[in-house]
Amino acid sequence: QLVGEWAIVRDNRERRRTEQALQESERHFRELFETSRDGINFTDVQGRYTSANRSFLEMLGISSLEELQTKTYLDLTPPEYGDLEEKIYRAQAMARGYCDEYEKEYFHKSGERVPVSLRVWNRYSPSGELLGQWAIVRDIRQRKQADQEIRRLLDEKDMLLHEVHHRIKNNMNTISSLLSLQADYLDDPLAVTALGEASGRVRSMMMIYDTLYRAGDFQQVDLQVFLSGVVEDLAVAWRLPGRDIQVLQRIEPIFLPTAQSMPLGIVVNELVTNAFKYAFIEKTEGQVSVAAWQEDGMLHMEVADDGVGLPAEVDITTSESFGLSLVRVLVTQLKGSLRVERSRGTTFHLAVPRQS
Repeated sequence: QLVGEWAIVRDNRERRRTEQALQESERHFRELFETSRDGINFTDVQGRYTSANRSFLEMLGISSLEELQTKTYLDLTPPEYGDLEEKIYRAQAMARGYCDEYEKEYFHKSGERVPVSLRVWNRYSPSGELLGQWAIVRDIRQRKQADQEIRRLLDEKDMLLHEVHHRIKNNMNTISSLLSLQADYLDDPLAVTALGEASGRVRSMMMIYDTLYRAGDFQQVDLQVFLSGVVEDLAVAWRLPGRDIQVLQRIEPIFLPTAQSMPLGIVVNELVTNAFKYAFIEKTEGQVSVAAWQEDGMLHMEVADDGVGLPAEVDITTSESFGLSLVRVLVTQLKGSLRVERSRGTTFHLAVPRQS
């Protein structure tokens, strides 16, 4: 006679919650996989494609996953990338399971090449067996085109700047030559000297552009190269028969902005010209020296001679001579200071804050 029954009852709520969470996670992954604007693909250990999202297929002009699955990684990769990717994989993926982002190309179905950047991760089974790789691939054609356009515009700008500086230099050279030619038709010694000095100032500015043009850097000037050219040009211009004036230079290689170098060049031109013009009136030999160095954020310059010395009555702060007036204006523009020593000839000391 049946007197009762018994049963085993299990609470499946936890398992159902786990299954629902897995299903939700799978749905989220599938949604991310299908809607990602980056290409995502999976390959097995033989390099055969097992899965890919729509973005990856469209990137390569492939119509369906089935069509992609007829190809391997090697079919879609230009052969010159083989060694690169092999090195990347051995150095990174085999050591830590993933590769840092790098760039390569894929073959598009049309035959063109598609530049991409990608990252690759290894795929493993629960037991740790390597199953293949998966990759996130970004189409960088637009970025590459933008980079090429930027490079083209920069090259064009560089060419135009070279042309502008070259023409300015040539125009200044023409002006300097015209001033010298005009001086040849004059009998007044003062007028001849004035035109000669004006020609020297133009040549000093011209050397800035010549230095910029040859260096290919239009933002800054190597003061050593520039000032050496100015001083040597003046030494040639003031070489007179029966007079032996030695020129010494101690100019450090200092790079300054063009806007600061131009007035400095004119200042040196004026001071060196004055030395050649006035310091050796009663002497047949002597020495002119030009020095430039930087210290504590300041640019220091000296123009010195061992000539007869600047007369005591000449006050450099009030002198009405054109050359010294021009020097004062330029030193003020540079926010610098100028002082003079009159022992054993004349030495001008210039100190200006260095601009960056």
